[in-house]
Amino acid sequence: SSSLFPPESQPKWLVFHEIVETSRRYMKDVTAIEPHWLPLVGAHLCENGTPLDQPLPVYNRNEDRIDCFVKTTFGKNRWPLPIRKIPYPPEMKQAILRNFARLLLQGEVVPDLKEFTSYLKTRPNAFLNPIPPKNAKRFLGALLEKNVTDRSTLEAAWREDPNFLLANYTEWLQWPKQARLKQIWPPLSASPDTGVGSAKTKKKKKKMEKKKNVYSNEQNHQGSGTILISPSTTTATRVATAGGLGGAASFSSAEEEEEEEDEKE
Repeated sequence: SSSLFPPESQPKWLVFHEIVETSRRYMKDVTAIEPHWLPLVGAHLCENGTPLDQPLPVYNRNEDRIDCFVKTTFGKNRWPLPIRKIPYPPEMKQAILRNFARLLLQGEVVPDLKEFTSYLKTRPNAFLNPIPPKNAKRFLGALLEKNVTDRSTLEAAWREDPNFLLANYTEWLQWPKQARLKQIWPPLSASPDTGVGSAKTKKKKKKMEKKKNVYSNEQNHQGSGTILISPSTTTATRVATAGGLGGAASFSSAEEEEEEEDEKE
């Protein structure tokens, strides 16, 4: 009956201090609220359901994580709140991995890959199938092997091996775009926030290109041998086998000099 809340604009949610009962019941000290405020100020009174199939989970670029949508209830009476977005529960690792792979192919995680989305042979939603196709299983296996579930771990994997995921991604891509994909791989030239490549990022990509060339030269070398990469010094060394060349060759000097320059900067 308050003049602040006429019948045509009654709030759906409000808080009050007390109820006074005379000939009628009255709420005192009433304040209208929005239901999405409750999980923010009363999270201990809220209960989240399992992640919904729709809307699909999304990539949170600011926090570098996968977010999902859930139904939430409030209080002991379990009053339903609007569907809300929360971080994907960390214990659901398989679901996080599948959605990360889907969003990666959709260009949501790495903006440089967005140009390839219309040339994919299979829709990225295939990762969410109860039984994913073979190319999806191989893609997921590669991510799982490196424990990649966000952009930061993906970039770390690319720094270790610039060709990481290239063959798996190529499996999904129609042939007219495969040459273009190899040109930009690994796609680290753009910042996830602005889409503009920083000088530091470009230096990293240049180093990766050099490392890729080392791999390529070694694979094409007539002598047999093994490439050993030292994680601490990123030194690539050929160790000749019995049927190959004698001695060892180091390819690290130029790269180490650039790293020293970066540290000074």
